[in-house]
Amino acid sequence: MRRILKIAATALAGGVALASLPAAAQDKPDAYTIGAMLQLTGTAAASGVFQQNGIAIALDEINADGGINGTPLAIVTEDQGCNPRIGVNAMNKLVHVDHVPASMIGCSGVSLAAAPIAERSDVLLLNAGAVSPALANASPYLLNSIPLANQQAKVMVDYAINTLNLKKFAVYYRNDDLGHDLNEFLEQEIPRQGGEYLGSASYDTTATHHAPQITRLKAMQPDAVFAATLGNETGTILKQSFELRFTPVWVGYSGFENSTTPRIGGEAAEGQFYTVNSSSDESGNMYPEAKHFYDEYQKRFDKSPSAVGYIALQYYEATHLLADAMRMVDSAKQPMTGDNIRKALLKLDGFKSVYGLTSFQENGEVLKPIMVKTIKDGKFEDVKLYTNEEVAGL
Repeated sequence: MRRILKIAATALAGGVALASLPAAAQDKPDAYTIGAMLQLTGTAAASGVFQQNGIAIALDEINADGGINGTPLAIVTEDQGCNPRIGVNAMNKLVHVDHVPASMIGCSGVSLAAAPIAERSDVLLLNAGAVSPALANASPYLLNSIPLANQQAKVMVDYAINTLNLKKFAVYYRNDDLGHDLNEFLEQEIPRQGGEYLGSASYDTTATHHAPQITRLKAMQPDAVFAATLGNETGTILKQSFELRFTPVWVGYSGFENSTTPRIGGEAAEGQFYTVNSSSDESGNMYPEAKHFYDEYQKRFDKSPSAVGYIALQYYEATHLLADAMRMVDSAKQPMTGDNIRKALLKLDGFKSVYGLTSFQENGEVLKPIMVKTIKDGKFEDVKLYTNEEVAGL
């Protein structure tokens, strides 16, 4: 099976300063083990299924392709429930029991809580599911393989103002790190791009009824409401808003793309807009690597591409990304440490994957094409691609 990420082995030779390897450490283990801290319980558990499935496909491909230069790759999965307390316990287990050099992670609060442990323990965290702006520069040991919400929000606001001609915005956000950080960003970003920020309302992450907050938002009379939501919350909010006859244009970020959004939201979800990593090029053609993934997903789990949550592809890519970086470290005969994996990833200067051309930046953010999408007939559809250059220019 061909590797999905093509990374030049010369990246290590091009100035990555890795620690010297003691002679005794050159013996390879029976398997290289990394972690995966996933959302298997809680309100975002629907995303956890897609995370697991994406990782499973990637892991089989990696080991069928020889693993890490002949050594199998193993993954220890831990539930973090999108809860920082649970996440810290999971992180400590991966560090002190499983002794992993790296782990995938998601959920903003969990990622921020785990980052200090990772830094103290020389474990790289590769965030493939959290998008809080606070994750930039949070720790040298926390790299983000997906665009953070501030990058996505820039794109969404630009499209809303300049294409949809929406001028007045309110924000409805979950009462957590992600929600607060994104609301604060939008309060500055909307006026910067020529729109009007009217105000915001927040909700507890365990809330199931949103009538008081929706009534408050309705009184602001916005053209659009930016939804800083996750999981099945989005569909519930859209449905309840529609029932209360509050029908602005709802816009958002990648948290919108969940199978429950059109299923729960129904008619209320139709015609709303959001942003997500793009698995298609400017012509609307899916990248070959992404098509391969969706074909494999359909074979295994009997789901068409339109029914597969975006997060499955993100964790599929992240698994391949870590494996390729580990191959580079192994090829250089360096210790398989979090720091060495981190340095290898940071030296990459653009690689093509399921999302096209991708580059890590010095602050730990990643630059990737971003797609504006909508919901039509219960399905997620591409609307407009913003290239890396366009994203960087906003």
